[in-house]
Amino acid sequence: MLEELRNRFNLYADDEFDLYEDFRDHVSDHSIQDGELIPAGKTSFLGNRCELEVLSHQVINKSSQSDQFKQAISEHEEDLGVEVLRCLHSKYLLNTQAEASIKIDIFWFETLEKNWKGVEAPEFYPVAMYFEDNGEGPFDDGPNFIPSHNANWDEILYDLGLGPDPFGDDED
Repeated sequence: MLEELRNRFNLYADDEFDLYEDFRDHVSDHSIQDGELIPAGKTSFLGNRCELEVLSHQVINKSSQSDQFKQAISEHEEDLGVEVLRCLHSKYLLNTQAEASIKIDIFWFETLEKNWKGVEAPEFYPVAMYFEDNGEGPFDDGPNFIPSHNANWDEILYDLGLGPDPFGDDED
């Protein structure tokens, strides 16, 4: 785990798992194309005029992994019966109609598994996700690290196709 993210809210935290599941799945699904992470410098399009810009992918060396991170790797290997080949830290910018330049950090475990054709191929498992908005919403007093604290959260979900229209007519 990187020091700058150590005390931030992980969207994969057990107690909030259900609240952010659709958001996490949507973002991580649009980070992969043809079984590979979309390369840095490329953009994935998702939702209603939303973009996920890939900034970087960095391998996390074993020497810089915390004990907590090493324990998570062991648990993942045991649960799935696979070996984690690499740990990666990916950085993205999520741009929606409601808000631009939302920083997303995803930690991935890469494994080698047999695909449906029986051929070994890489698989990427997101194991941690972090959110940081620009903190410039009408009710924000600085960056938000918990998505639902963002003044535009309902609009962001709507833009991504994950929630109802927050401006919809309640009489229908």
